[in-house]
Amino acid sequence: VTVPGEGQYEITYRYTTDGGTTWTDWSDELPVFTNVVDATVEFLVTPTGDAAGNYTPAHNTAKVVITPAPLVVKPADTEAFPAGDPLPGIGIVYEGLVEGDTLADVFTTEDTNGWHVVSTYDPTSGAGTYTNTVVTGAGTPVGTGDPTLTDPSEGEWNFGNYYLVPEPNEIEVGKKPIDIGNVPQVPGLDPEDPDIDTGVDPVVKVYDGDPTGLVVVVTSDKPGTDVPLVPGEDYEITWGVGDPNDPTTPPESFTGEEPEFVHAGTNVVWYVVEPKPGTDAEKTYTPATNYQYVVVLPRPLVIESASGEWKYDGAAHGTNGVSVVEGNLVGGDTLTTNDFATVTNVGTNDVARSLAWHYDVRKGGKVLKAFTASNEVCAAF
Repeated sequence: VTVPGEGQYEITYRYTTDGGTTWTDWSDELPVFTNVVDATVEFLVTPTGDAAGNYTPAHNTAKVVITPAPLVVKPADTEAFPAGDPLPGIGIVYEGLVEGDTLADVFTTEDTNGWHVVSTYDPTSGAGTYTNTVVTGAGTPVGTGDPTLTDPSEGEWNFGNYYLVPEPNEIEVGKKPIDIGNVPQVPGLDPEDPDIDTGVDPVVKVYDGDPTGLVVVVTSDKPGTDVPLVPGEDYEITWGVGDPNDPTTPPESFTGEEPEFVHAGTNVVWYVVEPKPGTDAEKTYTPATNYQYVVVLPRPLVIESASGEWKYDGAAHGTNGVSVVEGNLVGGDTLTTNDFATVTNVGTNDVARSLAWHYDVRKGGKVLKAFTASNEVCAAF
């Protein structure tokens, strides 16, 4: 209150905060307001001393209005997580508290009881953009509709000196690669290391006449469940055969036919595990590509050629028999003599034979290896 001119006077005040229904008593203490209020202050300036005879008292009123401050309520930011994972626990953030105020100055425990964050995301939704919102215990968004315990004023959720401003936020959820477990070793393998240093586990077996391929283990689950992905239903695998001398370069083409290997040798198999289009898996996972060695080790045998004895009769004599004395033939394979030498005159001779390993007809009768043997030969195939 400013009084122009000079003179002696005193000022007294009174105020009302309910539109004039009730007033405070007159006081010489200036009313000061901190919290939200709509007050009318009446003040009276009364001359005193020598001024009392020259002036009449002056009376006036003033408005003091403090409106609620906005208090933003929103879900806390979350770290990125891949599709298919459960929604992580998300807290609630409040922004806009006046310095010195705490949430306890704004809310009671009952006011915010049950408030939590919900999302349009769920583990079966797949990759995409989703919205997080703070809701009441009843599931209605905070700041909309009728609040549980406080009557809104003009549609706002007022809590004393603050009104709530709900602010949903968005989260980006990306895809993740399909998980591929380690390819298991085939049971009954030769324990010796095949001297292949590739950084990937090879499938190794000793030749047994049967076809050998990869066993690809997909360890990812159907989104939102503990049920493993189902081959053919959730994903498909395509295959290609690489170059053992350049194993890290993928082949030019992949097909749906899984390669199998029978004969001894080192092979590189590439495979792509790809989610099927239109499935929940396709919305959640990206394809996974890998390569692995398939090694068929030679089967060790000890063989012995047959011996024979004749009286000289001027004719040529020879034996073409051969037997396995250590190890065994498998898969219907046979060991036969292609050709053999003969003797006519008296004497003892080492007879050289050309032997061949014949595969069974299931694989076309392919010859693995030919070699020359004397009376006793140890050979590894």
